[in-house]
Amino acid sequence: SLGVNRIATVKGLENLGALRSLELHNNLITTLPPGCLGAAAHSLERLILYRNRITEVGDSLAGASRLTHLDLGRNALSSAEGLRDCRMLETLILYENALVAFPEGGMCLPLLRQLWLNGNKLTALPSLALLPSLEQLHAADNHISSLQALEGLAPATLTTLDLSFNHLETLASLLPLASVGFSLQRLQANDNPVASLPPYRPLLL
Repeated sequence: SLGVNRIATVKGLENLGALRSLELHNNLITTLPPGCLGAAAHSLERLILYRNRITEVGDSLAGASRLTHLDLGRNALSSAEGLRDCRMLETLILYENALVAFPEGGMCLPLLRQLWLNGNKLTALPSLALLPSLEQLHAADNHISSLQALEGLAPATLTTLDLSFNHLETLASLLPLASVGFSLQRLQANDNPVASLPPYRPLLL
């Protein structure tokens, strides 16, 4: 592990074509230049970059076709662009960034099981149409006022949905939850304005 150092640049990976796990958390990294992973881009399965100062992914993950776990939590990302080659991802952690929206059309991550988006600035859920394996969606502490992304597009595998501490205001805003009612095992929607309305709890039950 190279975590908890004062590393500011990702480099020196040109000859590490067999590297499977890289931990660079709690450092001073602000940018991820194209090609910074070197030969390791094609072998990495686990990449931990939380608590840095990264503002964008860009093309840094080009060729990262074996990556299954990516942790970019607690950075300064305003966009989730740059994951097009990471189609093997099973866990994607983007909590406590500055995300306001997702790429139009969503992300194509067919094996993704866990998506952590809590603590951002999202006003709506991202499209789930291209996330057919998703089991857990953590989106607490955002500015979400619309659940339209759930309507007819939510995967049948979704068992955990955390929408607490958002801006859901009306009972009508909760209606898209009907699309996932049969698969959900855990739903959190507390601390939304709608939670103060009398029919709120019976409606969810």
